[in-house]
Amino acid sequence: MAVDVRVLGRPGLAVDGVDVTVSGRQLELACRLALAPRHAAPAGQLERDLWPGSPGAAGSLRVTVSRLRDAIGREHLQFRQGVYRLTDVRSDADEFAAALASARLAVGSPADRIDAYDLALSIWDGAAFEGLRSLEWVAPEANRLDELRDQALDEWAELLLLAGRDDEVATELGRRLDDDPTRERRCALVAVALYRSGRQNRALERIAETRRVLRDELGLHVGADLDELEGRILRHDPTLRTGTPVQTAPPGDGTVAALLRSAAVLVRSEAYDEAATVIDRAAELAAPDDRRSHAHVSIARAQLAMASGDADPHPLIDDAQAIGRQLEDGEVLARAALVRFGAGVPDDWARALVDLTEPVPLLRTGAPETVDLLCAGSAIVALSNRPSAAERLVDEARRVHATFGDDRSQAVIHVARSLVASYGDGDLPDAAREAKAAVEAARRAGDDTVEAVALLVSIRLRFASGELDGVDELLPALGRASTRAVLPFGRVRTSLGRCSIALARGDLDAAERDAVDALATGRRFRTYAAEAAVASQQLLIAHERDRLDVVVEAARRRAAENPDSVWTAV
Repeated sequence: MAVDVRVLGRPGLAVDGVDVTVSGRQLELACRLALAPRHAAPAGQLERDLWPGSPGAAGSLRVTVSRLRDAIGREHLQFRQGVYRLTDVRSDADEFAAALASARLAVGSPADRIDAYDLALSIWDGAAFEGLRSLEWVAPEANRLDELRDQALDEWAELLLLAGRDDEVATELGRRLDDDPTRERRCALVAVALYRSGRQNRALERIAETRRVLRDELGLHVGADLDELEGRILRHDPTLRTGTPVQTAPPGDGTVAALLRSAAVLVRSEAYDEAATVIDRAAELAAPDDRRSHAHVSIARAQLAMASGDADPHPLIDDAQAIGRQLEDGEVLARAALVRFGAGVPDDWARALVDLTEPVPLLRTGAPETVDLLCAGSAIVALSNRPSAAERLVDEARRVHATFGDDRSQAVIHVARSLVASYGDGDLPDAAREAKAAVEAARRAGDDTVEAVALLVSIRLRFASGELDGVDELLPALGRASTRAVLPFGRVRTSLGRCSIALARGDLDAAERDAVDALATGRRFRTYAAEAAVASQQLLIAHERDRLDVVVEAARRRAAENPDSVWTAV
């Protein structure tokens, strides 16, 4: 027997192909577990997600679990050591991710590849999580899935243009462009299709509509590619009549870029073997002299290694940086630096700061990556107790943000301002407001990485003000966002946060378990400073247990390693 969970449209359940009718809460629980890593989640996390703020959440969960078991079979919903797990479960979200990866890997004529995309897109039956999108835990996942479908639609339309099916692109993709005129790649595809169909004026109108919406509603300018396409249409450029004369993918080979996007989705879904296969295929397709594509392959492999914990990602990042420096490619250097930043802040702060600032002068003016780099740099400068210098970096990031101003970059700036304000003589209430605004903006943008970092800052501030219940409330969200974003240090900090909470409440056994888990996670994912942070927690636990001999010996050992450290004072 197998349980099928549908979320690509109106959510639903089926057992062995037969639809099962369940209540809203039971369906929410099934969807929550189906999309959780390894289809499992702690009871406390489910209580907070499904009944936020409810004092009777534990009882409600038990009742919902019992009724869901009656509907799908007890053997499919197991409970062990505080964790609920769905077994023999399939979701249409996973099916779509696999089908899209296969479509991107497909070879042959455009018609054959179109069939593969048709198969993947046929899995959808409406917007993701239709009817459940108001739930806080649903929004980021729904946004991610919708974005993935939009990418697939644009890639499908690109193949239609190759096959000469211009009218279909103009009609079908044009209708979807009406739903979101801000998608520049889609606008370019529709404009080319209209031009080929003899509707030059309508093609120009489409570009003008996208320009107007971006300017009037978001305060943004269209990219150079769309401006260039408009000029080519006005000049009746003959190359518009054949192929797909539109820059529809990130710089580099379009097929390689599409495969690496698929790999990123598979990594977030913890389908590591499948992701490795797709990355290997991208490496095979990259031309030997296309060093830029090979750098992006190295970065993708680093992200896979970072997520799975099966290899050290840092040599792969070093390889990508070496290529980026030789090519003077700001985008490659920026991506490499930001992926490394996902492992946390190293002891060598100076090197980290060089990594983050080196790409800035090589990026185009107003590039969104510039905001990320400057704000990450401000965090390192703030940690080194130089708040004024950190504030100057944030101010520069705000200036760059003003040129394109999307929700994501605004969230990044909120995070940086919150972090800087929380150090030195900063205003903690102001820092807390900035952190809250960052979480909200990140969720609007559907960006798991920024959400995870914003939650880390919020948790730090709540610890500082003694709000232990508030920390409890945020830790599950941090764990989810860090897993989705492939942010290892966020996963380590989730375990460390639980350890600190247990210590503060006097539950030393739980604190020891969480410390061991944090250490294992840090070693597996090779995050910076995990061992030192866990050592501090373990010393506090030893102190609470009156094991002063353990404290003294550990302090002596640490002081010998670094005489200028706090351990000498300890």
